[in-house]
Amino acid sequence: MIKTANRYFNIGLAGKLELIDYYNHHVYPLIKPGRKYRMKQTDEWCAMFTSCIAYMKGIPANHFPYEVSVAQQVQWAKENGAFTRDVRMVDPGDLIVYDWKLNGTFTHVGFVEMVNGNEILTIEGNYSGTVGKRRIKADSKYIAGYIQI
Repeated sequence: MIKTANRYFNIGLAGKLELIDYYNHHVYPLIKPGRKYRMKQTDEWCAMFTSCIAYMKGIPANHFPYEVSVAQQVQWAKENGAFTRDVRMVDPGDLIVYDWKLNGTFTHVGFVEMVNGNEILTIEGNYSGTVGKRRIKADSKYIAGYIQI
């Protein structure tokens, strides 16, 4: 998954629009009927990015939280026993979930690229308007948990 995600590193607007089109044509049919939503250029797109990459890698719908909502991805993970707060349970390709406002709201998601001691390297869609990388301490108060894939 990480190799595929890295193909989109630092994409511009054209790349973002390509991903949105990909999502709307390929991933959209996998979304639960009551949750179906077609992405627009102005939408937040971190969860959409993770869903596109998982679809490109052929991950079946019962093994990945295909969604455009981070909160819905977390709900799926909790219902399927795939949510953890323990970084020791995390592998590359798993999802990292953030709560930037520290209010219990899941606000951002990306892929764990590597865990190195107390540092996590991620690759995330909608990171400063592109696909970017982040280094964050594993004990950061902003990490709400992880979704195991």
